[in-house]
Amino acid sequence: MNKIDQWIQSDTNSVILLYVNVRNLSDDFFYQSAQQFSPPEIQRLGGETKDSLSAREHFAGRAIVRKLAIRVTGNLYGSETITTKCQWCGCKLGRPRLEPQIFSFSIAHSQGLVVVAAAFQGEIGVDVEKHLTEVSQNTVMQWAMTEKELCYARQVSEDRLPEYLANIWALKESALKLVGRGLSISPATIDTTCSPIYLELPGSKSTRSAVFMKTVSVADGFSAALSYTLAMDESPILLDAGDWLAKTDERYEE
Repeated sequence: MNKIDQWIQSDTNSVILLYVNVRNLSDDFFYQSAQQFSPPEIQRLGGETKDSLSAREHFAGRAIVRKLAIRVTGNLYGSETITTKCQWCGCKLGRPRLEPQIFSFSIAHSQGLVVVAAAFQGEIGVDVEKHLTEVSQNTVMQWAMTEKELCYARQVSEDRLPEYLANIWALKESALKLVGRGLSISPATIDTTCSPIYLELPGSKSTRSAVFMKTVSVADGFSAALSYTLAMDESPILLDAGDWLAKTDERYEE
């Protein structure tokens, strides 16, 4: 059984995490992907051409979600659309969701690496970060960290600090993306030294829900993190999605 079918048929609160380096995808893939986007979605990409790295990251992330929806429903011509209408304020810059919501998903990208996390139950957020430069390290430490996190950071060796701080930022960003309110919530209020944390979610009527966080290893030089509202019964299913995206046959075995 391939990993996607393993996730689809799982009876647990499982999460699948698919990742791909867009530099390894062909020009033909991006040309074909661009044909599947609606005019509003193209506009959402800011008018970028499919040849820019940023646009390719966006195309690849949404292509993964769409292909995953086809795999789940078995319907090649499904009516599912990706919307970015904010669940908090109604603007068009909210976290992306499927309509109808077959599964919850989150997309992240950094310097060509795209990561998509999906779950059938609960809400999910994902982030990926390149290991931080000295300038970025100082910004994160001064602006985004709790006193407890700073205390731990001071005990980390200099050679491991870029990875450690990238892990911290990815954890915080994944939680913010799950909530869907972006940096209107201060990252310094999210304590990554404990899990779960408790955050207000859309539609929760001011009550706070448990949010679990964990880091995930996907590629050398990058830190990835997941936040999710239901405790996972097992580790996330990881899949390098490059070959899967390139295949037109949905029976592809990973």
